[in-house]
Amino acid sequence: MEIGVIRNTELLWDNENQRLYRKSVDSDEDFKEVKIKPHQAHKNKDYWVYRINIEGRKFYLHRVIYKLYNPEWNIYDTSTDNMIDHRNNNPLDNNIDNLQIADAFMNSQNNSSNHWYHCKIKNRIRTAVYKDGIKKEKSFSVKKYGYYPAIDLALAWYDENSSHYYKG
Repeated sequence: MEIGVIRNTELLWDNENQRLYRKSVDSDEDFKEVKIKPHQAHKNKDYWVYRINIEGRKFYLHRVIYKLYNPEWNIYDTSTDNMIDHRNNNPLDNNIDNLQIADAFMNSQNNSSNHWYHCKIKNRIRTAVYKDGIKKEKSFSVKKYGYYPAIDLALAWYDENSSHYYKG
């Protein structure tokens, strides 16, 4: 069990049973189990996560759990370089071994079987592979190669490099 404090609330996470308990830091009361309900994270998508309320602020449960195990991590930094990724692509599996810090690109790669995406701002097809959380990436210009040839180049680069690297 891991324990920590967020917003004057003491939290206790039972990783084995996937249960969260809370109490006020100023209180002598016992911990009470938090009722956790799934929340639809994105409109028009079948993607659900758990969200909880701590003293008037809503947090995704996976961010709270990661914070409990990594007290130095900034839970309030919601930038695209500080996302929490579910390694097995199951957003309802909040076992600490399934959680890792990821940037938006790494997170989207983990949720996509395409292994590429079209960066419309720069008009490039991007791909990346990961080893021990370190990103190796490559992009191909749509203007130079054309849309589908750039995708083919990105996939070929991914296939060649993913045998040496892995997502993680």
